[in-house]
Order: sequence, then C-alpha cells, then structure tokens
Amino acid sequence: MKKLSVTILLSLSFLLNVNAQKILFDNTKSEEAGNADWVIDHTEPIPSPAQSGITSSTSETYWDGAISAWGVEMVKRGFTVETLPSYRDISYGNSSNSQDLSHYDVFVLCEPNNQFSYSEKTAIMNFVQNGGGLFMVADHESADRDNDGWSAYTAFNDLITNNSVNSNKAFGMLFTNTDFINDYPNHNMINDSNDPLLHGDAGNVSGMEFHGSASMTVYSNSNSSVKPVVFRTGYSTSGTTEVMVAYSRFGQGRIVGLVDSSPADDGTGDPGDNLYYGWDEEDNGILITNATLWLANGGSDIENLQKNIVELYPNPANEFLNIKSKSKIKEIEILNIIGKQMFVKEINSKQAKIDIRNFESGIYFIEIKTDHGKQVSKLVIK
Repeated sequence: MKKLSVTILLSLSFLLNVNAQKILFDNTKSEEAGNADWVIDHTEPIPSPAQSGITSSTSETYWDGAISAWGVEMVKRGFTVETLPSYRDISYGNSSNSQDLSHYDVFVLCEPNNQFSYSEKTAIMNFVQNGGGLFMVADHESADRDNDGWSAYTAFNDLITNNSVNSNKAFGMLFTNTDFINDYPNHNMINDSNDPLLHGDAGNVSGMEFHGSASMTVYSNSNSSVKPVVFRTGYSTSGTTEVMVAYSRFGQGRIVGLVDSSPADDGTGDPGDNLYYGWDEEDNGILITNATLWLANGGSDIENLQKNIVELYPNPANEFLNIKSKSKIKEIEILNIIGKQMFVKEINSKQAKIDIRNFESGIYFIEIKTDHGKQVSKLVIK
C-alpha cells in the first residue's frame, strides 16, 4: 500500500478547471495588424491575470484584447482558454507541439489576415473531421490589415476549397467579398425555437448588429447539414446568399461561420486601434456564446455518448488499471491533482492495461480520447 505524500486542498473551481474543455484563440495570422486586435489578451499563450481569478462578476477588462469578453465569458462557463501565438504552428497530431489542436475542443479564428499554409489547412480540416469545433469570423472585403493580399474571407475560402482532406466546399459555406454596412439592429433570423445558436444556454437571440461585413453563400448540395440562421435582409428556409451566420457539421466535428468581427469586439484592445463595442450590442455576445457552446459539444451528442462508454476498473486502482471502451481508444492521458501530465500514450484498440505501480497514492484525472470524442474521469490510486 502506498502512502499519500502530500495533502492538497483544492477549490471546486480548480477541480472544474482540470476537467474543463479547452478553447484555443489563434494569433498566428496577423490578428493584431492595423486596427485589428482580435486576441483575448496580449499575454500569450496563457492570458494574465490568471483565469482562476475570474468570477461571475468579472468584466471583459480583466484581460486587454479586443475579444477579451469572449474569453472571459467562456471561463465563467467552465472552459479554459489559451492563445496560439505567432511563434507556434497550427498542427494536428504533432506530439512535439504543446499547443497542437488535438489538445483542444474549439479553435477560434477571428479575422485571420494571412493565408494558411498547406500543412495548416490539413491540420485544421483533420481537427474538425476528428471532432473539433471551428469558429470562423471574417470581415468586409477591404479588411486586409497588413496589406499582404490576404484577408479573412479569402483565407477562409482558400482553406475550404484548397486542402488535402476535402476541397468540395466541405463545410457547406463560402464567404463573399462584400462590404455591407448594417449599423442598425438586424432581426432577419430563422424562426426555430430549437435552434442551438439562437436559443442556447446563454439565452435567446432576437437581433444582431454588424459594422461592415462580408457575407456567406451556403451550399447544401456539398454539405446537407449546413444551416443559415441570420440573413442580411429577409430570409427563407431555402435562402442561400447574403447569409450572416451559418453552421454545419463535417465528419465528427462542427463549424460556425460569422461574417463580421464587430459583434465579438468589446472595445478593450489597444487604445490606438479603431475598435467598436459590439459584444453587448443587441444579442451579439449571446449568439457568439451559444455558438461556442454548440461547437464544444461536438463530442457530447447522445449518439456519441452511447458510442463512447468507457469503463475503468478497478477504481480505486493499485497496480494496474484496465480500460475498456465501446469505440476505439486513440489516446490515454493521466493528470495529477494539480493538472500536471503524468502519463500519455497513444492507443489503437478498444481496451488497454496501464501499469500504475510507480504512481503515488492520490486522486488523478484520466482523459481518454476515442473515435467518438473524449471522456474525463476521476481516478483514485491506492
């Protein structure tokens, strides 16, 4: 029998943080060029002050990026957030990259200003196909912030139509080079009380406001799951053009497209930038939060949960831990009580046996990734 080496008192908020789903905000594509400031905080990759200090009353000015309200809101809802800085790569399945997309549930691309490399496009497509959530936020046609010939809508269209995974408009949506000025409330939304973006856990959306935007065209013949929910003017269930917000599924993952960055802007960024305060206009922040929650739940559908039942036994465990899954296990990771990685192993089987004889007695968290999502459980080692 092993003895506990340390007695650790933890707050409930920390325990939730260990189990939290993770959101990665990109800053590798000149998201701070020109008047842009599309980051949650200028301290990277982990925002500062620490997110453990966020409470229900914390304001977006806790961090200093123009989309800090987005990050703060998601931390309030139990997520952890990080930034992918310019010195890191967008990768999927690269074990040497500590911020590889495989470690995250949602990847936010808020107005990227450069083209994605071919390897980056492959990584993003594979991330979504294997269960990740992708949030694409574009802007109007002249928003080439660093004058390199690429803006958000062209970078997104290139990602969708020129990649090694599926170039046939796989997401069911493309951005169009428009510059719509909608400086007034937009109530042109579908009438669907069950829509997860318009009526989600963050609340109901009855209106949005845009300040110079692109638009989208949806292609249901390329992806039958695509659903437009906000239109520039009038709408119909068969409407395909001048779409402002749409979402779809690809493989096991999910995608949301938003045509303007102003709804995510909380005005907190660099004082020299020309920023808007769009987060609290109409129901912009509510829709963005609902959409992020929907993306994060890609692996939590009832169908996926039924396919993803994982058994751990014995638990409490002593010398060996047996793992059995209804779907194929891809990776097993064990974290100690303070969130430090203690064990990681790639698996390609529905069952595994882990030697835990070198572990100290105590409480751990085990994350098991399968073909149908992931499961995080508490593990007790005696």
